Amino acid sequence: MSDKPEFGYGAGLRPLWTARDRDAEAIRAVLRTAGRREFSQRHGGFVVEGGGDGQPFLTGG
Repeated sequence: MSDKPEFGYGAGLRPLWTARDRDAEAIRAVLRTAGRREFSQRHGGFVVEGGGDGQPFLTGG
């Protein structure tokens, strides 16, 4: 595996190693643009999960 993620980096310099990572980040970007906050240790917010093996992504928040 290369030192550099194939699909670059998402918000917070999250590495996007796979197409699944890239697609999940695209969903996160839409939610952030809509004014939603991503879950963190300090704040509640949305999460994006799943998407493996061609399955749909799940979002919650």
